[in-house]
Amino acid sequence: MFLKNKAINFSSADKKLPHFFKFHRSRIFAILLFAVYGLAIIIVIQLPLAVVFKYIFSLLLACALFYYLWRYAWLLSPSSVVGMRMEGADVFLISLDGREMQVQISTETLVTPFITIIMVISCLTGKKLSVMIFPDSIETERFREMRVLVKWGGFDTPG
Repeated sequence: MFLKNKAINFSSADKKLPHFFKFHRSRIFAILLFAVYGLAIIIVIQLPLAVVFKYIFSLLLACALFYYLWRYAWLLSPSSVVGMRMEGADVFLISLDGREMQVQISTETLVTPFITIIMVISCLTGKKLSVMIFPDSIETERFREMRVLVKWGGFDTPG
């Protein structure tokens, strides 16, 4: 899914790049996931099913919860997106293990002050992906800058 295995170092020099965004763990996203999956487990328990099925469905929901927390909220998976780099019209997603994937930002992207859902299309495979970014997963000023760049397409033009 990601391109070449290229080591990424989040040093202070990277923060000075004009269009480099580093993502952090999101407490807001983790709380939302706990709330939604907790509600789903409560609903499953209330269903008129055999107790064995209630436990099985609840266990499946709990496993899904921890997978999504691990990969998307806590950013602990090697394939978790922990950064985004914009160079002119080129956009790259950076995974935790340092791999980069060149993508194009889709027009289906949602940009609000409370959440940004960046819909991208992989330039290599054509596969659609989404990256959810909450205000607590990036520095405040960088979140504003990223929203403006994504919404208005304010990419630098070469030359």
